[in-house]
Amino acid sequence: MFKNYKLISVPEYSSVKMKVFAQVLLFLAIILVSCSDKRFYNNEILLSFIDEPGMESDSANTIASLQSINDVYTLRYFGDYTAILNMENEDLKKNAKVSCSIFSVDTDKENLLGRNLDQQFDVKNVLISKYCPVQGYRSVGICALDFLTGNHEICVDSLTDFMKRQILKSPFYIMDGINEKGLAVGIAAVESQEIAKTNNKEKIDILLLNRLILDNAASVDEAVEIADKYDVFDEDINTVSHHYLVADSYGNSVIIEYQDGHMQFIYDNKSDFQIITNSLVKDRSLEERNANNRYLKINEPLRNKEILTKRDAMKLLKKASWGYPGGPAGTQWSVIYDLNNSKGFLTVDRKYSDIYVFSLK
Repeated sequence: MFKNYKLISVPEYSSVKMKVFAQVLLFLAIILVSCSDKRFYNNEILLSFIDEPGMESDSANTIASLQSINDVYTLRYFGDYTAILNMENEDLKKNAKVSCSIFSVDTDKENLLGRNLDQQFDVKNVLISKYCPVQGYRSVGICALDFLTGNHEICVDSLTDFMKRQILKSPFYIMDGINEKGLAVGIAAVESQEIAKTNNKEKIDILLLNRLILDNAASVDEAVEIADKYDVFDEDINTVSHHYLVADSYGNSVIIEYQDGHMQFIYDNKSDFQIITNSLVKDRSLEERNANNRYLKINEPLRNKEILTKRDAMKLLKKASWGYPGGPAGTQWSVIYDLNNSKGFLTVDRKYSDIYVFSLK
């Protein structure tokens, strides 16, 4: 019981006066809520990461940090992952599509990057991981836990040794992410391009470039400087079939794609947005870029300056999504990256009423 309280008596009022009084209170309550509630959606789920190590090794701490939260998983990666990145890149060189919609926009108030991750098969388990490299920027990246583990059925408390080893490779396999400097990156599939054999640049897998950019770039210019050092591959060591969109907190963005024998860096200084889907962009008409019928769906609202907030941006991703909740194919996740605040707003399986929120601040 409360020790200090007073029982306040309410004067008797006529029913008409009481109704008026109740309506006034309701009106004031609505005003207070609308002024104080800065949430993105009513059903926001704040994601947290286990930052305190409790085990003897970095690997054990990483595995122990895996948490299941409703429809997603979170992970805090401990220790240096450089050796894992190099090993995975070399393996893929010897043994070597993601369909997506990605846009960046500089509104009057916010710099945003939005992305739909689309697949022809279902992703049951989405992993959101926090990475804190010894030398580099902290970041959060998203990947499909199913692909890492080779299993749709995952129980945190009964992971096999194989699953644990695969989860430790997660820094390599992120499909999109954001770092503490407010720089975000995402990839999307395009028609295959043959890599020029005359180039002397080091060849790295497309996903490794994601990791290098997030770890080391604070701006679009720095991301371009990193990407220009390499040729990227995916289907095999001589072929690439993806391109990138990178955006930063300064309102800058660049499309990175391989054409005509080398990496191309595409800027648009005439507008405040850029878009990639599953067609090459450089020297392509709007009709050619819209080969998959999603480019124009995104382009028109951005061109008409209808996208002013994170909520608007998520509605645009919903408009460009396909499939249905629980279905075997379609949009697996949608995420809005708030580049000014290094935050992410994620929904999975096209459940746009449930928003998972993570932050690097």
